[in-house]
Amino acid sequence: MLPELSGIEVCKSYRAQGGSAPVLMLTAKKSLLSKEIGLDSGADDYLTKPFHLRELSARVRALLRRPAVAPALTFKIAGIILDRTKLTVTRNDELIHLLPKEFALLELLLRNSGKTMTTGDLLDQLWGTDTNVTVNTLRSNVKTLRRKIDVIDKPSLITTVHGIGYRIEDFSY
Repeated sequence: MLPELSGIEVCKSYRAQGGSAPVLMLTAKKSLLSKEIGLDSGADDYLTKPFHLRELSARVRALLRRPAVAPALTFKIAGIILDRTKLTVTRNDELIHLLPKEFALLELLLRNSGKTMTTGDLLDQLWGTDTNVTVNTLRSNVKTLRRKIDVIDKPSLITTVHGIGYRIEDFSY
């Protein structure tokens, strides 16, 4: 019930940008579907109002006991290396020049390597939900990214899953 974005959108965006701190959603939404959506958006726990402060404290302590997982700083696939610290993409030590959205798209696909990302999820995580960007914009970015990262006469690293979205796969060529 935030004024600009929903907590779900904030959480998705935070996770898409590599945020790894534990997230506890405090909300008035009590339905099973709301809880499922909240947890699937990247929340680690979900607590509905009203709640007892002792329960909140116990849940926070439980989240803080979990080992910290550092987000990956580099991703490697089929000779391509995406380095988040340098904000570079290389193939065999040769720099591949990507625009910021292309870099973000490649990173998102690499983070979810082997999993199909829906066009809706990609649009939400790359451009946010309050935008007029269309699926055609996403298609155009995927096409341009393929031209930059794929090897001639080899299958594309980015697979189109018709009617659903995209997946990146390592063919190790």
